[in-house]
Amino acid sequence: STWTIQYLVQIATNHYAAKDEEMATSKTQNLIEVKTALCAKYRHLATLTKSSTQRKKFASRAERYRRQVDQLQHVTN
Repeated sequence: STWTIQYLVQIATNHYAAKDEEMATSKTQNLIEVKTALCAKYRHLATLTKSSTQRKKFASRAERYRRQVDQLQHVTN
């Protein structure tokens, strides 16, 4: 009886640990997709604006998101 309860607790613990890992992976994937889209957005805005100050600002934001995506991809691999 005690062995059965311990076994069931172990199974439940393993199940929830796997589920947490899966959720973390999907959250990370979502972050990568969102930050990639933001990078593309700011790159595009940098090409549209005529102001050199705005161009620099948008380019640096795009670069920041690109670095964050690289970092997230490095963590997941």
